[in-house]
Amino acid sequence: MKILFFLNNIADQGGTGRIVADKINYLAQYHDIEIFVAYFGNGEVIPFYSINKFVNRIPIQVNQKYVSSVIKPWGLAHLYCEINRIVKRIRPDVVDTIGIRFVNIFIPLICRNVPIVIEKHFTIEGIRKMDVGSKREKYANGLMLNNGKMVLRKLMYLHYNKCVVLTNDDVKAWGLKNMVVIPNFTNLKFPEIDEEKREKLVINVGRLADQKDQKTLIDAWKLVNKHYPDWKLEIWGAGGLNKQLQVQIMEAGLQESAYLRGLTSHIETEYPRASIFALSSRYEGMPLVAIEAMTAGVPCVSYDIMGIRDVITDGEDGVIVSERAPEALAQGIMQLMENPNLRKEMSANCVRNVKKFDKDKIMAQWLALFESLVEKKRKKVERRRLWRIALKKKFLFSFF
Repeated sequence: MKILFFLNNIADQGGTGRIVADKINYLAQYHDIEIFVAYFGNGEVIPFYSINKFVNRIPIQVNQKYVSSVIKPWGLAHLYCEINRIVKRIRPDVVDTIGIRFVNIFIPLICRNVPIVIEKHFTIEGIRKMDVGSKREKYANGLMLNNGKMVLRKLMYLHYNKCVVLTNDDVKAWGLKNMVVIPNFTNLKFPEIDEEKREKLVINVGRLADQKDQKTLIDAWKLVNKHYPDWKLEIWGAGGLNKQLQVQIMEAGLQESAYLRGLTSHIETEYPRASIFALSSRYEGMPLVAIEAMTAGVPCVSYDIMGIRDVITDGEDGVIVSERAPEALAQGIMQLMENPNLRKEMSANCVRNVKKFDKDKIMAQWLALFESLVEKKRKKVERRRLWRIALKKKFLFSFF
């Protein structure tokens, strides 16, 4: 089976980039994989996470000002022709697209005889929050009245054979019949960890961005630090808010207990050190970092964002905080700090419960999805062939 992926950014340093790279590398063991990579600016972008050497990359430069301007439609026309040319040359059995705005529109028009899949790595809640205030949202609302862009998305997604989302909440919220849930998996493996060797450490992993809301986490840590000054907070990741968060730490007098650790491509060495994982995000798709932490036996404290209950069972393997406030997050963290036995019990529950996100189990769902679409297409082609034969016979017999 030949699978063609359309990817927006193989240099993504976050959880989405990691999960996409892991999935492609897994599939490359069994099938022919081609990836169409859109990039902006000069020079092809190098993958942040390694891609199997047998996976063929097709880099296409996209001029941002051409594809984002109605005044210059030739940019879109050029992109359409390039995609059409690639699909005709490769002749894939399945096409899977991830996060390229204009490509998502073109794929149903170009791949009329090829099964097509679109992946959504953000919840509908997150997509709505990203839309707020954007010019595209205003234009879409003007065309389709209230909530216009969501209406346009739904119309587009219905033209795909399958739309893959990460959580059951998303299926209910979108309300589309062609949606299927395939959650994220973790590629990380950890040896059995001695709970006595864990540090008094709370860890957070994610881009330093408004979505991840480390600002609120630091505000919460200021409250925690008053009661538990011997505990440390480490935030792993990079982003545009680095300086702002560093200033916040300094002004709060937390420079001896809260640290911005920057980027690492070996986060698996950091999880086993921690006793608690804190997730302060405003929205996620399905928080891969929480799954990874739980795989290492680290219980999570998180705000009650959409999809989180597919990962954390409140009171069993973590704590879900209902009120979005630093005080509530601090209380959830301290609840685990003050009770080592509860942390140990939750740690064991984490390791047991997170097995539902095992890589082989999740990838079996992907393989089954692709194979079922190809088989459905084969049967459809065969039915057409038999109908043509039957019609020819009927036409010939009409002369006798």
